[in-house]
Amino acid sequence: MEIAIGPLIRIVEATGPIGAILAAIIVGLCLALIVFARSQGLFNDARTAQQQAEFQKRLLEQVERLMHREEVLIQEMSEVQAHVALMRVQLRKAIDLLRQVREGRVAPDAIDTDAIGGEP
Repeated sequence: MEIAIGPLIRIVEATGPIGAILAAIIVGLCLALIVFARSQGLFNDARTAQQQAEFQKRLLEQVERLMHREEVLIQEMSEVQAHVALMRVQLRKAIDLLRQVREGRVAPDAIDTDAIGGEP
């Protein structure tokens, strides 16, 4: 930084007070331009666009994860529904056997638990 400032200082010293005033005016105008640009958001447009793109990318990734999770849950739900249907059939068989025992058509010792469908 000192290398770039050194020649500028020599130029200002060589031109005297008029050079110093001109240098101050140029620096002031540059600073005013920077302040104006920042207040108008000219420097923020690129950053905002980048942030929006990153947000959209993260949002799409999250949606894809949720869609995948939904597919997994739908598959699990169909498996659970199949197990529930099997349990209903087994429960109906067990109720039917208990009804037969109560009515005396089947002896309690004659019930085969494997016939009910013991395991899913």
